[in-house]
Amino acid sequence: MEKTSYSIERKPKTMFVLYEFKNVNELPSLKSFKVYCDRETVIISFGKTIRAKIIEKVFEDFSEWVNDPVDQKGYKTVWKRSAEIPLSILIPIAVSRLKKGDESPHGVSFESSLQITTSFKWFAPIRVKAQRLYYGFYNDYNSEGSHVPFKLAEIFERKNDKIIRKLNEFGKDSSLYDDVKVERIGKKKFDPFDIVFSLNKTPIKLNNTGYGVSQILPIIVEIAATDNEWFLIQQPEVHLHPKAQSAFGKYVFDSFVESRNQFVIETHSDFTIDRFRYHMKTFKVDSKKEKEVKTDKKEGEKEVKKPNAQLVFFERSDGKIKTTTIKIDENGKYEDVPLKLREFFLKESIRLMGI
Repeated sequence: MEKTSYSIERKPKTMFVLYEFKNVNELPSLKSFKVYCDRETVIISFGKTIRAKIIEKVFEDFSEWVNDPVDQKGYKTVWKRSAEIPLSILIPIAVSRLKKGDESPHGVSFESSLQITTSFKWFAPIRVKAQRLYYGFYNDYNSEGSHVPFKLAEIFERKNDKIIRKLNEFGKDSSLYDDVKVERIGKKKFDPFDIVFSLNKTPIKLNNTGYGVSQILPIIVEIAATDNEWFLIQQPEVHLHPKAQSAFGKYVFDSFVESRNQFVIETHSDFTIDRFRYHMKTFKVDSKKEKEVKTDKKEGEKEVKKPNAQLVFFERSDGKIKTTTIKIDENGKYEDVPLKLREFFLKESIRLMGI
């Protein structure tokens, strides 16, 4: 069972969100959804029916909230069939039925407050395997990224230089490739095509590259082609060497600064996290960056800010999973780091000193 979580602080209110997944036929399936906003926690449980409950209790700390035991009693059925239903529809239905249409006593509008939880792009820990050629039409979005090759072909059809530049910059930073292009076998729009990378002036088709390239490609393409969106990404570092893992940390940081994308990332890679922290320290707002980040408002350009970032550290303790929220300050430093976070690396370094 896997938990993906994030918290958002908006003064004077605090919001916490937790998605809990279960394994169904080797695929992640949503088990429960839990959200806290202004003294109220709404929990939605998914099974043969969809049940929900509301708990009134004040929490100031994310770790305290996520580890608070939940009584399994008191749930009410809000949807009789466990069919697929968007959270954007389910949340107001659940709150309305639990409160019988009454307004929240604290004036909280879950429909408006939880928009951030209902719109995101999720990438599973294993992405789609590369193909020698791609046939057919544009596929709908899916978490394995099978739609991305067709999206990439469309990017090249439209000659979107900004997105292509971002992809090539990542290739150079990671040393995975120098540039990428789409080659169509024929002149018609829907003729088969392949994806070709260049490394040291040598062309290499996607299915002949290292497995890490095909695994990271769906993620970096979708991020480069998206603005103002939430991404939930599981293990982006799969099959990537340390330099490429580090480059992804920079890629995430740049995407927030330039495109206002925000991220919840489950990772085992210190390389990714540390490179992100490094750019928190070294990033400085300059006129070039300011021009790239626009606002819809007529007043002018939007101020460029560093991300508000944190690490949620999971560890096993007495047969249970304990979570610790570690703030990353504007200089990339951890605040209140538990010993377990770095214990393994410290012990390994001491061992290696004897070689």
